[in-house]
Amino acid sequence: MKFLRWLWRGLALVVAAAAIAYPAFDWLRVPLDDAARNALLASGQAQRFVTLPAGVTQVRVDGPAGGPVVVLIHGFSAAGFVFDDWIAPLSAAGYRVIVPDLYGHGYSERLAGPYTKEIYVEQIASLLDALQASGPVHVVGSSMGGSVTASFAARYPGRVKSVTLIAPAGLQEAKSEGRWASAPVIGDWMARVLGPSVLEYGFAQVASRTKDPFVTMEKFRECSRFRGHAEGVLDVVRHYDFLSQTADFDALGRSGLPVLAVWGTADQVIPFAQSAALKRRVPQALVVALKGLPHGTPIFAPDATMAPILPFLAKAEGR
Repeated sequence: MKFLRWLWRGLALVVAAAAIAYPAFDWLRVPLDDAARNALLASGQAQRFVTLPAGVTQVRVDGPAGGPVVVLIHGFSAAGFVFDDWIAPLSAAGYRVIVPDLYGHGYSERLAGPYTKEIYVEQIASLLDALQASGPVHVVGSSMGGSVTASFAARYPGRVKSVTLIAPAGLQEAKSEGRWASAPVIGDWMARVLGPSVLEYGFAQVASRTKDPFVTMEKFRECSRFRGHAEGVLDVVRHYDFLSQTADFDALGRSGLPVLAVWGTADQVIPFAQSAALKRRVPQALVVALKGLPHGTPIFAPDATMAPILPFLAKAEGR
């Protein structure tokens, strides 16, 4: 009996600690409000905030004002900073470069939810409207950003001049399941209390391959210190099956738009074998293999990733 009493007391302490941790971990995060945005602008960490119908988007815009527009869309849990090393080469080649942070990521607004495919597709469309990029644009998407790119092109083919997919998500036949994430209480607790550390550990695997892992991780930590980052990632898992958007890839194939796919052959996150599914659904896609490279090439192998993209963009421009 004494053992059972101590067991119940121990369980009660665990439950109490878990209950306290949930609001405490939220309190430890910084709110991403107007004061925070002004501080980010003043420090140069953010370049521009644009108010869109669904929320505020942080975006970096560089390159000649009259140049052809290239939109760079980052992947799951990351932010636009993964394309930092792309901006100068693309700008030097005469392109107007637009790099947004998707909602819930980077310095863009943490929405009340849900984070759906439609939210992200319309974020890109309304951002282009706000920036007065009215003509067809080149869209480049990496990982989850590749899924967003395919869906954007499927929804708005007339607004797209070319599509570049970097190890794109979205080609799985079966719908993915968020098991623990679908649990209303357990999933929310894990995202808030454990999520930031889990996401940081996952991103560190990619950052370790960059030329300066410390600086890269500081960029990630700076973005994720704001409230709602891990919770937003959880909401994406719950409401946006970005791993299985095959109908939009089929539509991309029917569109006839020029499509390039750049893919590391050692990618274990979005395996290179899925490039075969891409070719079936998007017959016009040109697939370029990056031999021996794993997932995340835009940030740790920017030159190798851009090497086939620059001539592809030039050809699409008729240069």
